[in-house]
Amino acid sequence: MSQSPRSTTERAALSFKKGDSASQKFVPVSPKIGWIHTETSEPGAKYDIVVKDVRGFPIVEKRGCTSETNRFGELVNKDVIAGQEIDVTIENIEGAEEVNLFIQ
Repeated sequence: MSQSPRSTTERAALSFKKGDSASQKFVPVSPKIGWIHTETSEPGAKYDIVVKDVRGFPIVEKRGCTSETNRFGELVNKDVIAGQEIDVTIENIEGAEEVNLFIQ
C-alpha cells in the first residue's frame, strides 16, 4: 500500500525552462491543492503560474510571482478531484533559466 507524500519534496518537481510554454500534467493524490512552492535557477526571478482543471478552467492563477531569494511559496487551498490530471504551466519567466514547481 502506498503512502501519501508528507512534503512537497517527496514528489518530483515539474521543471519549466525559459521560453518553453508547454504545460505539464500533474495528478493530485488528495482532493485539495494546499501549497505551491517554486525554486528558480537565479534569485529574483519573475514568472506566472497557471493551473487548469481537465476542462481547461483555471484553478490557480498567480501572476508576477517573485522573491528576493530563489524560492517562492504560497498557500492556495483549492479543491481538485484526486486522481484527475490537471495542467500546470509556468509562463513569462524572466531573470532565470529554469523554474521547478512543487505542488502539495
